[in-house]
This record gives sequence, structure tokens and C-alpha cells, in this order.
Amino acid sequence: MTSAIRMRGVRPLLLSLCIVASCGGPAPTSPTPAISAPAPSSAATAPGSVCAIVADMDVLVGRTAVAAPSSYSVGSSERCLWVYLTDPSRYVALTVGEPSSHADTIANFGEGEIIDGVGEDARWWVANRTLSVIDGDRSLQVDLQLDDAADPRALAVSIAQAALQ
Repeated sequence: MTSAIRMRGVRPLLLSLCIVASCGGPAPTSPTPAISAPAPSSAATAPGSVCAIVADMDVLVGRTAVAAPSSYSVGSSERCLWVYLTDPSRYVALTVGEPSSHADTIANFGEGEIIDGVGEDARWWVANRTLSVIDGDRSLQVDLQLDDAADPRALAVSIAQAALQ
């Protein structure tokens, strides 16, 4: 009986050792380079790019992005991301698209808080930290994923106003 009990304890130990042994390779021997903010890429800041709409994002946010802003398109919308801190989930995003994107945002998030004086219609969703604005033939959304923004609503409004100018 005692040998059966010992074998039950040994099997999980052997399985754990096999998993640990197969998971890793040798540790890197070269030092990790320091993170520095590269110069913005010409594609991201080219005239007409959504990233170029708010040229002074770092000033508005009050810190320096860890990398050049990057943009991509989704359907008829173009989105730009500025990553802050070394955690890529801490970012500010600006999306510019068709007016229907504003209606879609309201349909998905609910009515939101109406913000006067920004575009034709602006809505803020505190839980999502998102501001959606419609202005003429375009809409824009500002997404703030910053843990320590003192007043995220005011920051989103200032980014939207800069984008609308």
C-alpha cells in the first residue's frame, strides 16, 4: 500500500519536471537593449494619415510615447495608436471614419454622456473611456487606456478638439 501511495506522489512530480524541461530553452546571453522612442515613421505621420491629425499628442497626454505612433485601417475607418509606458495595453487611440461609426458606437455602448461644444454631437462613456464625435462627413473616436489619467474625459475632449481643428 505504501508503494502505491509513493507512486501517486512521484507521477505528478515526474510530469511537472517533464513539462518544465520542455518549456524553456537557454536564457538569452546578450543584454536587453534599452527601450527608446524611435523617430515617427513617415507612413504614420505623413499628411493625410490619421496619426498626423494630432501632431502634438505627447504634449496633450503629458508624456512621451514609447514608440512611433502606428496606424491601420479597418473597413472605412483609419485608427492610430500612441503607446505609453512599456505596457502595450496603455495607449491612446484615435479612429476616424464615416458618420455611421458614431451611430454604431452609440448603438453598442448606449446613449452615453452628451458633451456640448465638440463637433455636431459628442458622447462620452466613462466605463469604456471612449469619446465619440460626429463632425460633418466624418466621425472620430478617442479611446483612452491610461491608468493614471487625472481627468480622462477632459483629456479625450482636448484630443478630439485638436483632431477637429
